[in-house]
Amino acid sequence: LLLVSLFLKSREPRGDAERLERNDAGLDLEFNRTHDISKLTGCNTRPVQYRWGIFSDLIHGVDAKDDRKALDFGSGSLRDTWELAQHGFRVTALDVDDTQMERARGLYDWGQVHHEPEYTTKGLASVAKDHFDLIVAFDVLEHVIELPQVLPQIFDRLKPGGYMLVSVPNGRTLRERTGKVMQGLRRLAGRGDSRPGLHHVNFKTPAGWTRYFED
Repeated sequence: LLLVSLFLKSREPRGDAERLERNDAGLDLEFNRTHDISKLTGCNTRPVQYRWGIFSDLIHGVDAKDDRKALDFGSGSLRDTWELAQHGFRVTALDVDDTQMERARGLYDWGQVHHEPEYTTKGLASVAKDHFDLIVAFDVLEHVIELPQVLPQIFDRLKPGGYMLVSVPNGRTLRERTGKVMQGLRRLAGRGDSRPGLHHVNFKTPAGWTRYFED
């Protein structure tokens, strides 16, 4: 119990004077992916190191018209927004942290792409329905507290025949199983999730995620 209490204490949201440790770019280390490879081509975060082609092959197959549009849902440090912009998409980057988004914008040379992204922190209501040829949600849905309500709203933003690309963690791993236990303990302790996106709140196996999307 003492160890659990100490863990919960260490994970409490901090005030402005005690924000998570930041790097020299001013981004929270918890969510800084500026130096990662894009999730469109693989993963090199934490102990995971590999490449894949399923996403990159698919986006090359999306109609290459000049005004094709993409939504980066939970854009974080804008790493995938940057990648999509380099592929010629008109990108809308959506995130809940306006401070982080503003800092991340200055880390890329947007003059190298045809269309600088649009940025919003006002939620899905700020973007049109049936608008996007492509939506990406990489390492974000596990953080969304009201996922059953939010996911249909995301789908509503896709054009007919559009694609949504997702990466989510495997709930079978020790990391996710531990996270699920700690999430339950936080709720029992009345700590909740006062800082959006800080903790994982959805824990599903690969089969569970598949059934969830099919439903």
